Amino acid sequence: MRNRQGMAAVGLAAALAALWSSGAWAEEVTVTGCVRAGVEAGCLLLDTGDKVYNISAANPRPAPGAVGRITGTVSNAVSFCGQGIVVAPVTWETLQGATCPDPNRR
Repeated sequence: MRNRQGMAAVGLAAALAALWSSGAWAEEVTVTGCVRAGVEAGCLLLDTGDKVYNISAANPRPAPGAVGRITGTVSNAVSFCGQGIVVAPVTWETLQGATCPDPNRR
């Protein structure tokens, strides 16, 4: 009996891993924040204050310092940027009149 339970647990774990890696658990997000450059050239991050998202695939592509809203799909892909939660595909909308806090002021 113990062996069957162990095999069932292994099977369930394998099925869950397959679902995760296939993107079947894709999470849609819509968040607002400030764009900043990543450490790697060409990488863009959106800082929401709680989380940091990798929005390098954003269309249209925002400039660092812009405030806006993204809508996209959280991906389990590994990014060259090595920072933030990867969102791809992702669309960008600039929020007019909003400003990001100065990162040099504390």
